[in-house]
Amino acid sequence: DPDTLCGQQGWFGEESLDIEAVHSFAPGANILYVGATTCEGDALNDVLYDTIDSFSPPDIISNSWSENGEFTTPNEQLVNNDQFLQAAAQGISVLFATGDDGDLSQVNGVASGSWPGNSPWVTAVGGTTLALQNSSGDKQEWGWGNYRAFLGGTAKITSGGTVITASDKLGAFSFYGGAGGGVSFYQPQPSYQKGVVPASISTVTYSVVGEPMFYSPPRRVVPDVAMEADPYTGFLVGETYTIAGDPISDGPCTAYSKTTEYCEDSIGGTSLATPSLAGVLALVNQARHQKGLSPVGFFNPALYNLKVGVSGTHAQPLIDVDAPATPTALLRAYPASLKENPRVVTVNSQVFSGCPGRVCEGVDDVFLTTTKAFDNVTGRGTPWVPSLITALGG
Repeated sequence: DPDTLCGQQGWFGEESLDIEAVHSFAPGANILYVGATTCEGDALNDVLYDTIDSFSPPDIISNSWSENGEFTTPNEQLVNNDQFLQAAAQGISVLFATGDDGDLSQVNGVASGSWPGNSPWVTAVGGTTLALQNSSGDKQEWGWGNYRAFLGGTAKITSGGTVITASDKLGAFSFYGGAGGGVSFYQPQPSYQKGVVPASISTVTYSVVGEPMFYSPPRRVVPDVAMEADPYTGFLVGETYTIAGDPISDGPCTAYSKTTEYCEDSIGGTSLATPSLAGVLALVNQARHQKGLSPVGFFNPALYNLKVGVSGTHAQPLIDVDAPATPTALLRAYPASLKENPRVVTVNSQVFSGCPGRVCEGVDDVFLTTTKAFDNVTGRGTPWVPSLITALGG
């Protein structure tokens, strides 16, 4: 059925996002979109295997999908790992999104990362909030985790986008979304994570009630790296649709004909972060190709050897990502024609009593915390692209 979540139209948004994100970073990249006819059973794995096994395999495979946690069996993971190991041996960079539901403890009863991102043979991509703070282009970047609360009434907005009023009281905050991450149930700690990932997150996970579960020896932890994923600070995606006839759907659109319209809307998630990293690695491979070098291939060994600079600096190929020093939020408002209530959105900042002295993502995501150095929201940090190309481009 083309109209179901796993049908052709269900993948339309993801397909558009993936291609536009890659080309935004790497406009010269050659892109092949490979889709499954369904998301039931092993269909996604089958097309992934076919892509790795093809006569002309790609340099980079970007996957904006994951399981809800890590409930695949060890045998299934062994089969997957064999394919990912083959890809690494062939010089293919395989990237997987870590998901948009935080630590999954409220969903699954236990905090964990998700498969296949937990595989030691893939690069797991987490998410950040990248905020432009003023017209001069000053930026701040934090781990992605949103709570939001709605205001009653409708905000009034000038043509320049300035909020004038928003009526009524603020409602209760609830978890909206945040980068996935955490420890693997089954996969041992890979050699490239030794000495980098703290034991406090590689040997412990938690049940939904906060009971610790201890692992020995240490396990694989995701993500490895992160890029912009917050839908409130994210990425404009353009798509062409059949005119809906609904003012909310048609509001931000421009009619092309009597039946079609072009629409742009903001989007985020680790489904944005992952193809964004694919575009960055395409630039690295382009620089390597110009010097007669092979593609960077399996990214993690090089990634974990890169130098990391502090936030606000650009000398190093990676930039560490930390939580904001104080709780931080933004106000999102919409034109009255869209009939959307204005809302206040926290940015990795929900104050929670279970995190004394820290800024955490809140009660629905308490076991993921953005900290200095490696953490289970942003991994080693986020790339500073010019320095990354210099470091890996040969």
